[in-house]
Amino acid sequence: MKRLALVAFVALALLGLWLVRRRSEHAAVPASAPAATSSTSTSTSTSARPGVAPLLASAALPPEQQQAFIATLRARYGARLSSPLIQLKLIEALVREFRGRGPDWKAELLRTLQAAFPDSYALLSARLEQWLGYEAWMQANAGDLQALDAEDRRANLWAQREALFGKADAEEIWAFELRSERVAKALAQIDAAPDARLPDRLQRYRESLKEAYGDAAPAFLERHRQEALDRFLDLGSVQRELSALPAAERSAQLRDIRSGLGMDAQALGRWEQLDGTRDARWSVGERYMAERAALLRDYQGEEQARRLAQLRERLFGQEAQTLASEEASGFLRFEQPRRWGRN
Repeated sequence: MKRLALVAFVALALLGLWLVRRRSEHAAVPASAPAATSSTSTSTSTSARPGVAPLLASAALPPEQQQAFIATLRARYGARLSSPLIQLKLIEALVREFRGRGPDWKAELLRTLQAAFPDSYALLSARLEQWLGYEAWMQANAGDLQALDAEDRRANLWAQREALFGKADAEEIWAFELRSERVAKALAQIDAAPDARLPDRLQRYRESLKEAYGDAAPAFLERHRQEALDRFLDLGSVQRELSALPAAERSAQLRDIRSGLGMDAQALGRWEQLDGTRDARWSVGERYMAERAALLRDYQGEEQARRLAQLRERLFGQEAQTLASEEASGFLRFEQPRRWGRN
């Protein structure tokens, strides 16, 4: 009983350390940092690592802590270990933990696998070899892959995935990517439809999500609603039709699009407020560009610079210096295209 109590205590202590480590990692990443690229994500990036949460390292731990580490592995992965994706996430997490400890890191990793999952050891050790082979191939061919166009890069990636993991397992491991590619193809067809109107395009988009994700489509939208909305609004055909509408009708269409992708009344209200803020900013921007053009035409040198600074201060207040810095670098924000519902 005392030994079991000690193991439980150590496990709780390790969990506490892990939570502290996770908080410190999140604190170190600025809010504007881009998401890490992942080879099991929706992209066809040449990065080789599926995203996983870090584990506590098990090197040189006392036996009780080793047992707690193994218990953590079982709790996190054991119930879903029949999934090739979960198998690969486990392997990648352990590789991240054990690599770099010297020439015996792989043997130590295998011993941990055998202790944690003896019934699945043969499968998991084979999965380790597949993963290391894929990782090595990605690293060796990263430059060549980046030089290819998107379609050829995708074909090369899938050929290697299927060669190493088998077609069925590769499709399960990168299932999210496959579904996203199906939606992308559907969006290209929707965008190219010559006579479709916005409600028709939206309905076809919703149908493509249902076809790609099946019964999981509502859950997908719940987790990725903004991404799904942005992909639709970024279509050239959608932007052209929105641009051609009167303001009130455009606002109604944007509301219908957002509602059609599952946004509730509160979210719709917040978006309408943001649209109003953006419209007001662009209206000021149009006025600024007109007055700026007149100043550039009528004045030169220091007098021109002084009047431009006054104009920016009058129209943009605290943001004036930001605009000045942008213009000094050659960027004019109000010469950029207006993308309704996006900026």
